[in-house]
Amino acid sequence: MCDENELLKKAVTYIMSLVAKREYSISDLTNKLMSKYENQIVDSAINYAIEHNYVSDERYSEMFVRYRANNYYGPKKIYYELKLKRINENIISSAIENCGISFEERAKEYFDRKFADSDLNDRKLKEKAYRSMINRGYTNEQVNFCFITMDSHQE
Repeated sequence: MCDENELLKKAVTYIMSLVAKREYSISDLTNKLMSKYENQIVDSAINYAIEHNYVSDERYSEMFVRYRANNYYGPKKIYYELKLKRINENIISSAIENCGISFEERAKEYFDRKFADSDLNDRKLKEKAYRSMINRGYTNEQVNFCFITMDSHQE
């Protein structure tokens, strides 16, 4: 049987092997460790990883926002997904505001790509496009911007 220090070393080694491949949120790492170790070992290993900057919810959130925005997801969807990972609301808001990405432009790019060949004068198709944009997490203002700029290009 391993003593507590040995288990802690194994837990920290496990964390380091995970974060060497990609970023993780603190809650994701905690969930992974909970299946292998007791609460006290998990808490100690997570605290060690935080102190040594192996894991950071701020860094994870920044990476996640860029990744999802580059896949044409809007700020509301990204916020919700990060909230599900139990990341602090202030960290999420800061990551979204400081990502350097214009969600209006991203929405327009997605809209143009997805609905360029659609006849949006048809009410049903227009509603479908609107719902699609909202479901991807764009705000009403961002979606309306897409429709306004589309209307101005068609005239």
